[in-house]
Amino acid sequence: MTIKLTGLVLVSVESAEQVISRNAGEAIPAKAAVCLGESDGKVYKAKADSSTTMPAIGITKESVSAGNTAKVYQSGIVTSVLREADFSPDDMVFVSPVTAGKVTKTPLETVGYLVQRIGRAINTSDIVLQIDQTYVELMEV
Repeated sequence: MTIKLTGLVLVSVESAEQVISRNAGEAIPAKAAVCLGESDGKVYKAKADSSTTMPAIGITKESVSAGNTAKVYQSGIVTSVLREADFSPDDMVFVSPVTAGKVTKTPLETVGYLVQRIGRAINTSDIVLQIDQTYVELMEV
């Protein structure tokens, strides 16, 4: 179902929520963006400044200690996501290149950083996950 309000499209995705379980390679707070470790398949906080901490695969459902099972949202609405700053409705949301595990509405446009869209804001702190499975490394032209 799609509801259109003053230009903002809200998508009802409660029934489409998908949560996976993976072992945590480090302590991770609730509602943090995470990636898969290349060598061990564990989840780690995602950060858009290195290909070893990208791409993000989702957002943690709850906090988890290293070695325990992390539940990771891959679709649905995530409330109170860890973020650099509050959002405005309909902002695009990206993996932060500044703070591991956080998301931002303003990706850096600096050579060497990576850009991955992870969702769209529905208010100041909540997002609809729309994970772009590809990411772009900013290169000098």
